[in-house]
Amino acid sequence: LREDRGLSLRDAADQLGLTFAKLQKMETGGRFRIDSLNLLGDIADLYVRPRAEVLEAAGIRVLEPHAVAAELDEDAAFASLVLH
Repeated sequence: LREDRGLSLRDAADQLGLTFAKLQKMETGGRFRIDSLNLLGDIADLYVRPRAEVLEAAGIRVLEPHAVAAELDEDAAFASLVLH
């Protein structure tokens, strides 16, 4: 996703407030600790991708009840179902 946006690993890490090493581990499947799911939202914003796509790439599957999904926009649904 990062390369599709034409960002270097170092530039993306700087914009996300991460170390180069942490972002590299995230991309290569190395061991790392994610402090907040907000980081995945920040990655989605930086890479201009839907949050669901970034969550899926991170191995997180979010199932939305139809009633909630119909009433909320994507960002509100993400915050409601994942962060709270």
